[in-house]
This record gives sequence, C-alpha cells and structure tokens, in this order.
Amino acid sequence: MLTKILFLIIGLYILVGIVLYFINSKKSFIDRPLALSKKGLPNILFFILLSPITIFPRLNKKKYKHIEVNASQEETELYNLGTTANSQGEYKTVIEYFSKVIKLNPNFSEAYVNRGTAYSRIKNPDAKSSFYDEQINNAISDFDKAIAIDPKNGYAYYNRAVAKYIRGDSKESLLDIKKAKDLGFDDIDPNFEKNL
Repeated sequence: MLTKILFLIIGLYILVGIVLYFINSKKSFIDRPLALSKKGLPNILFFILLSPITIFPRLNKKKYKHIEVNASQEETELYNLGTTANSQGEYKTVIEYFSKVIKLNPNFSEAYVNRGTAYSRIKNPDAKSSFYDEQINNAISDFDKAIAIDPKNGYAYYNRAVAKYIRGDSKESLLDIKKAKDLGFDDIDPNFEKNL
C-alpha cells in the first residue's frame, strides 16, 4: 500500500514537471526567466529534482540552447526582473533592467535581444512618429549587437526581421527570417511570414 502511494506521488511530481515544461515552452523568449547552466552531477541532479517546483522553466536543450548562460547572480537577478517587467508591459523598466545587465556584461547577447524587443514594443502616445522610428532603430541596433556577439542566435535574427518589417524594409526582413530558420529557430509567426 505504501509503495503504491509513493509511486503515485512520484508520478504526479513528474506530471507536474511535464505540464510546466509545456506551459513554459509556449511563452515568448522575453517572458521566460533566465536559466543558468548547471554543470556537474550534483547540480544536474538538483536541477532535475527541483525543476517541477522551481520558477525557472525546463528548457528544450536543442531549441532554446541560447537561453542558458553562465551569468553572475546580479546579472541573473536583473535579467529576471526585466522579464517580470516585460510580462507586466512596463517596457521602459525592461529597458532599464537590461541596460544594467549590459553594463555589467557587454557580451550578454540575450540582454541585447530582450532590450531590443522592449524598444520595439514601447509606445509614447504624445510623441510624433519620429519617437517610434528612433525606438525601432534602437531595437535594430541591439539586435545587430546580439548577432555580432552570437551569430547563431536565431531569435535575434527573427526579432531584427520584425523590426525591419515595421521600418518598412520587407526584403531585409525576409533575409533575416530565412537566416533565423537556417539556424533552427522555428518559433516564427506564420502570419508574419505570409505578409512578407
């Protein structure tokens, strides 16, 4: 009887982990908290056993490989604060947090991507279109920096494609979509691709 209860508890625990995996895999990249790389057997076991109850998502190693990074505790905390602010639509705050991460680590590709994404989402209802044009240019600049740091970052190419499309550059946008796909990034909105 006790063995059956134990197996039931273990089965439920694994089921929770699987459900969390699918919930987190549907979030956009900027809405996901940063997961630090876990190295060594003790850390790997710790991560596996606690993953169903941790705030960090379980990541598909192939598809989301570039989300896992070696970062300092401060960088990780700022990064996660940025993702929280993003989920609340506070894009100016997102930009502030990711700017702090970049100041600490100018080679942090994902921080540039996420700050660029926030630039492309920020709106100022009292501003002229030149304000939005400047934000899109800032976004593209951040995506360019992310790609320079990590040329295999398909997510950066995809976001740069979206920003270029907003700017009116469909040909360049299509090239970035193709590059993102070539790099294995397949989380591309099919409606966006049809409009190119």
